[in-house]
Amino acid sequence: MGHLGSGSRSSGNVPAPIKGGLKLTSLQLGVLTTCGVTADGDGYCWGMNGSGELGIGSKNPEESLEPMKVVDGHKWKSISPGVAVTCGVTTDDRGFCWGGNAWGERGDGAFPSPDVTSPVPVTGSLAFQSIDADWCTCGVADGVAYCWGPGEEGCVGDGGRVNRGVPTRVAGQP
Repeated sequence: MGHLGSGSRSSGNVPAPIKGGLKLTSLQLGVLTTCGVTADGDGYCWGMNGSGELGIGSKNPEESLEPMKVVDGHKWKSISPGVAVTCGVTTDDRGFCWGGNAWGERGDGAFPSPDVTSPVPVTGSLAFQSIDADWCTCGVADGVAYCWGPGEEGCVGDGGRVNRGVPTRVAGQP
C-alpha cells in the first residue's frame, strides 16, 4: 500500500530510503497512511488518500507511493495518521486534522461532515502537546487528556458512549 514511501509497491525486510531524500525527525504509521516531519517542520504523508488523509488539498491521487507535502504552510511538531483521518500538532501547539469525519474524529465540530483535504483547526483554544489519531482521536493539552470521535464504542472516555465532534475531557482526571 505504499507504506515504505520508496515509490514502489514492493515490500522489503531491510531498511530502505524514503523517496526524495527526506530527513525526518519523526515518523508515525497509521493503518493505511504514514506521515513524518522534517527538521524544518514540514509535514509529509504517503499511502492511502481516499478521504483526503494525506492533507495535500485533494483526494487525487487516491494513493501515493512516495511522500507528499502537507499543504497550508504549517510547521509541525508531529503528525499522526489514523483510520481515514490524520491529525497533527504545529510548532505553536495548535491542533489540526484532515480527512474523514463520520463520527467526529476530526474534532472540528458537527459531524458527519464531508471529507476535507487540507488541515482544519481542532475546535477550542487548547494548546496541544500531542495528538494521536486512530479510530478515535485523543490529545494532551495543558497536561489534560481529551478525546473525540466514535464515543459509541467507549473510546472518548467520558463515560457517555456518545460520539463527540469536539475535544472532550477524559473522565477521572484531577
